[in-house]
Amino acid sequence: MTVFEYYVQAKSPAMPKHMVPFKVLIAKHAPLVGPIGALQKVRPMTPVMFGQAALDVGYALATPWGSTLLAGPTVVQALGAYLAARLQSVMASVDVVAGEVVSRDFLPLLDSSDMAKLSYLYGQVVARLAANEWLGADPGMAFLHKSVYTDALLTGNALVVVANTHPDYLVSVQTGAWHVFEAKGGRDRGRQIRKGLWQVRGVTSIGTVAVAPPVTKVVASLHVKKKSVPQLPWRIDVVSIPPSAMGAGALDDGEATQVQQAPTELVFDADVAALMAAAAQWAVLSQLPEDPVEMSSMTEQSEGASTRRLMGEDAAVWLPSRAHIDAFLFELLVYLRYREHLRDSPRQALGISDAQTMVDEVVPLIGSAVSGERVTAAVKAVSVSPEGQDSVFALRAASTQLGLAKRHEGILELRNDSQSRVRARLRARALALPDRAIQTDDLPPTACGAVVYVPVR
Repeated sequence: MTVFEYYVQAKSPAMPKHMVPFKVLIAKHAPLVGPIGALQKVRPMTPVMFGQAALDVGYALATPWGSTLLAGPTVVQALGAYLAARLQSVMASVDVVAGEVVSRDFLPLLDSSDMAKLSYLYGQVVARLAANEWLGADPGMAFLHKSVYTDALLTGNALVVVANTHPDYLVSVQTGAWHVFEAKGGRDRGRQIRKGLWQVRGVTSIGTVAVAPPVTKVVASLHVKKKSVPQLPWRIDVVSIPPSAMGAGALDDGEATQVQQAPTELVFDADVAALMAAAAQWAVLSQLPEDPVEMSSMTEQSEGASTRRLMGEDAAVWLPSRAHIDAFLFELLVYLRYREHLRDSPRQALGISDAQTMVDEVVPLIGSAVSGERVTAAVKAVSVSPEGQDSVFALRAASTQLGLAKRHEGILELRNDSQSRVRARLRARALALPDRAIQTDDLPPTACGAVVYVPVR
């Protein structure tokens, strides 16, 4: 069983002088109730749960994904291969057995730089696992790294974040509520959590129409003991800021007040962020090795899906067809390219000729054919004049004309369809192999509609 330790911030984390002792900084979370109800202190971890969490943070880069996608398919494929290898390194460094996650015993042999990289990646996975516990199995959850939102600045749904620090993840749920998560995986438990609390406190307001404080601000931390042999099971700290302190700006530890800069208002398009996350994740997962045995049982040639290896025989990935990404990638890249134009020339209108040139430059970046109808519609979308209006207005108009909200809805439908397809295939295999235990529950789809499942061997 994987243990989740729940705490609340009891005292403000002064930075960097007059450090509050860790035992004073936090207090036990009591009663054990989160935003959706009772919190479970122990959870039997499965390869599927761990694999899904790892996949959903696999595109979390400091480098904006928008620039990567605009660099063309060769760069996207190369970066995808690198991130797939990084993902595999995480999966190869842990065992998920008897409901526990255990780092493998070779970890003490790693040098400090390798261990630091793994600790960072562990922290990202831990944040996703903590969000599952904190927010429940919300089918509409969007757990997206801040770099994805940064790439969706100045656009569409008027998603506004007011912040002066930068936590790792902005998380929206099906009700429309927002939560903020910071991931920590370093070996200095107190220092990491203190820093994380400082970061999440900086997000003061977030919303789609009228901004308000996030419902919760959470730091998820894993303490990795490098020299422990055998390695101990993972224990995950989940530290939240109590509602009474949610709106606080300056941090006062009773001894020193740290003066922060004025919050910055950032405007995002949630549809753009979701589409970029889907494209980025598909680019990573498509570079995982194919599993031909699973492919023959879990996919049909007509649907173009594939199966990929994730954790040897413990977990596999059902990856939907590239056609689902192609259904929106062209419009997304046109939007991103238009945003670049407006950043350079915020009030310069694009004539039909210039718009056509811009769109023609995007077509080769897709890596597949684009119909004339889509090209014509894109030219019309970016030839909307921004004169007399600001860039936000022009980008909102372009987003609407390009149909990005509808294309986001298509990805949400794909997620549900993928889950249903995988469950149906597994049930069919259960009938054919009645002597095998086949798992058909707990198959949450990821950002691009991929589904992690336990293969049948």
